[in-house]
Amino acid sequence: MGYLNSALSSSSQVYADDAPVTGGGLSSGISLLMLIYKACKKLVTVLSMILFIDSVPLTDDSLPLPLLAILQVRAVISQSNAEDMSGSEKASAREAGAGCSAKISSKLMAPSSSQSRQVCICVDGWLTISLIFLGPDYSQNAKFSYGYASSPGKRSSMEDFYETRIDGVDGEIVGLFGVFDGHGGARAAEYVKQNLFSNLISHPKFISDTKCAIADAYNHTDSEFLKSENNQNRDAGSTASTAILVGDRLLVANVGDSRAVICKGGNAIAVSRDHKPDQTDERQRIEDAGGFVMWAGTWRVGGVLAVSRAFGDRLLKQYVVADPDIQEEKVDSSLEFLILASDGLWDVVTNEEAVAMVKPIQEPEEAANKLMQEACQRGSADNITVVVVRFSANQPAVFGIFS
Repeated sequence: MGYLNSALSSSSQVYADDAPVTGGGLSSGISLLMLIYKACKKLVTVLSMILFIDSVPLTDDSLPLPLLAILQVRAVISQSNAEDMSGSEKASAREAGAGCSAKISSKLMAPSSSQSRQVCICVDGWLTISLIFLGPDYSQNAKFSYGYASSPGKRSSMEDFYETRIDGVDGEIVGLFGVFDGHGGARAAEYVKQNLFSNLISHPKFISDTKCAIADAYNHTDSEFLKSENNQNRDAGSTASTAILVGDRLLVANVGDSRAVICKGGNAIAVSRDHKPDQTDERQRIEDAGGFVMWAGTWRVGGVLAVSRAFGDRLLKQYVVADPDIQEEKVDSSLEFLILASDGLWDVVTNEEAVAMVKPIQEPEEAANKLMQEACQRGSADNITVVVVRFSANQPAVFGIFS
């Protein structure tokens, strides 16, 4: 635990924000950090850490920092065993965990060292801590911040899910962001959230042929979900709009009608296409497969489904495929930010309006909240989920509006 003690006791700058959906969480980022630290120290018996850099196991007493190495530590803390917590601390912990609203980003760097390191700490639903140790090249190449907002809107149930994740793959720092809009229940969207990115980063060609890896991961996740649905009586499906950041590459993939829009050179540019059954090529593909498209309040596959591509939808799978459209953009000084959102936003806000609203707001979570609230005010009848990723060529990397 020596390396954890030294990391947490180093001078740091702490950012703490309340979640946009739930009001729970600690009021002070510093007190939250200290609470995490105290729990970690006491719970050595339940703290399971396996450390690897380039497949070489490390010990507590030695933490070498290769220039381009990334070390990920996952630690699960059992609140019930935190004997040293006071009553107020436990109450604060429960409050934070109840809404999964505790978030913290701590940047620890040694400016005078040629091997300065950055440590990012994420609290996910209070129970999980992630630390990422980065060489200086990572802080040069991964310059972005992100935030989210999500609301059931006027719906009585919530079928939207989202995922925001930072990972290390083959010496590359990778950002993964997704919005998943379920239909026929939440099962498909939740499954895709839990499995798609794990399937993607474990693909053997993730770095060498990222587009191929994305397409394979989408289809593999779809197949595995359909297998898990064998005993279900009701069909469930989900859209997906995802953005993958690898170095200076932004790869956007989608199935269904969740959408990705970027602001580049000051202009709003859609980098995904809504998959609707009445589009000429989609209708042709469906009819070639033996299906049909008909009007039933809107254009629908088989008179049932209003999107022409999706995860799940077992009974329509022959026609409703999970093959993603994939578009790549270069992350440079002209790329300002990315918006991923479910159709609860796009049904009432245009691409241009969304970009105009986000432009003056530097904090991504504030921008995501602004879009969500605007969609609610405009009468959106659907669940609303928004993820905003802001890029900057002039600021150090900040990871930490984790959800």
